[in-house]
Amino acid sequence: MRVGFFIFTVVISQNAFSQFKITGRVVDMKSRLPIQFVHIATNEVGTVTNEDGEFRIATKHSNLSIVFSHVGYETISILFDHEADTVIQLTESPVLLKEVVVDGSNVISIIQNSFSKIEGSSSNETFNCFYRQTTQNGDVYSELLEMFYRTDVSLKGISKWKVSQGRYAIRTEFEKEGYIVNRNFSIFTKRLPLSLKEPRSYIVPVMPSAEDYFDFRLDETRKLSDTLLYYISFAPKEDCPYPGFKGTLIIDEDYNIRRFSGTIKDSKFNPLDERIRDKVFDLTFKVDVLCDIKIKGNRFPSTIQNQLLYDFQVNKRKVRRVKSQSIFTIVSHEKVQTNFEDTTTDSDFKSISETSYDASFWEANEIIKRTPVERELLRQFKSFDGFTKIFGER
Repeated sequence: MRVGFFIFTVVISQNAFSQFKITGRVVDMKSRLPIQFVHIATNEVGTVTNEDGEFRIATKHSNLSIVFSHVGYETISILFDHEADTVIQLTESPVLLKEVVVDGSNVISIIQNSFSKIEGSSSNETFNCFYRQTTQNGDVYSELLEMFYRTDVSLKGISKWKVSQGRYAIRTEFEKEGYIVNRNFSIFTKRLPLSLKEPRSYIVPVMPSAEDYFDFRLDETRKLSDTLLYYISFAPKEDCPYPGFKGTLIIDEDYNIRRFSGTIKDSKFNPLDERIRDKVFDLTFKVDVLCDIKIKGNRFPSTIQNQLLYDFQVNKRKVRRVKSQSIFTIVSHEKVQTNFEDTTTDSDFKSISETSYDASFWEANEIIKRTPVERELLRQFKSFDGFTKIFGER
């Protein structure tokens, strides 16, 4: 499979041919606690902080202006004229008295206006994106997948994508012992929308007549530099006939969704392969979508994190806790849109296995700084040639 030229040149040039690197950690100004998934961007490339608030970004240019943004915090821009390892402090936006800003009875109106904006928008932008996925069976990691995509993104979510580069490793010896892998887990990133016109096998809080299915509450209103943010909690009604998310929406005064964070824990919701469904218990699905990319007044999803947790009945005596999780983030924006083949419905595993494994490419392109756990996981997979075995290069 041919590697897309744009993503190849952008990603390689920001690392392999560049000496200007900025690393560091982003923390809350007051608590000094790390902030994960802060969106970090230059005019060329972007990344997000990892679970420890750490980041790494590199370009071929010095005098680098970097923007740090995260919903609920004031956005800042810092000029770096030399390489640095730094700590960035973000200030949380102030809380306003909710009764001064909006009455709780108007929450439904905010939800409805957000739905109308998403469904009525034809805005679609092309981005180059990075995706990382792992599956853990108890204390053992059974798979690691990393991919670059060329992706069309709308206000609703991902509308089109194509794999540009990818690598995938599994512990094949563990599959015989009943260890689970989720080769098509990225389907949750590709197919989970921020709004729905009608119920599916699940429901989301931004949809027509959402008040028939969900209870809503305005928790607080925050003042950001250029807008107000409404923090709205939601939960399915007790008599709701569909599995629904419970969590928090953050919507600005222009009705852009800035964050959707939700959890489904319902026995009626089981998205796993039907061959193993009767062996799966206590399933929980979590999603966290941040919309930090602003183009022409619209907010596009910039980071999507998914997590699936469940107990798997290995045999009559043994149950194993399984956790699959993924993170998707935008790396760069294509200013001039061009058409490309849509492989959204194809298996990513199939797309990856049709190309070749280029170890040097992946050494140069970390994108999201790895945590110590992720670095150790990578070392383990490399130690038994886990990546090359997928491609038949023994």
